Amino acid sequence: MNNADLIVATLKSAGITRGFGIPSGNVLPLMEAMRQGGVDFVLTAHEGSAGFAADVTGRITGAPGLCIATLGPGATNLATGIGCAFLDRSPLIAITCNLNTDQLGRRIQMWIDHHALFKPITKATLQLRKGEIGATLAAAIALAWVIGPGPVVVIPGASSIGQLEANVAAADIVLREDEQQALAAAASEVREGRVGLNN
Repeated sequence: MNNADLIVATLKSAGITRGFGIPSGNVLPLMEAMRQGGVDFVLTAHEGSAGFAADVTGRITGAPGLCIATLGPGATNLATGIGCAFLDRSPLIAITCNLNTDQLGRRIQMWIDHHALFKPITKATLQLRKGEIGATLAAAIALAWVIGPGPVVVIPGASSIGQLEANVAAADIVLREDEQQALAAAASEVREGRVGLNN
């Protein structure tokens, strides 16, 4: 199973049946896995439209909406739809690609700090790392549903989506400190019964 297949299987297990976006080289392996895995890809005219469609899908179905964009300008275009989902409190998973690790932070055409871009308009941004992809994506889906639903952005590396995933059952999730705090707060709110899925 490659990473794209694992991503699609995890999304499908959460009730996600379609995703919205625009094709690009970095997300083509994911789109192919969606086709083979029975998750519809809906072509939109603009990444912002993909975000809006995913927002509405999340509100209508209760399962997180899914939108997909490439790195750089594709991600910035997606931000408006994600911001709408944040304000609407809609469960949403956004997948944007990133540069290869050795290219991060360099002033090249497509690099934008996706974590900084999406931080004010999402519940979390999570990096998908080798050996932790399924577990991190499952955590993202759970976070999108709790403490008042909202968007979570997951960011695989540009070349990692189509790579083989050797350890699909990894249990340990390595999250940034703010991500760990967000997940702990979500669990506490749910345990104490202070929030429901529709709050």
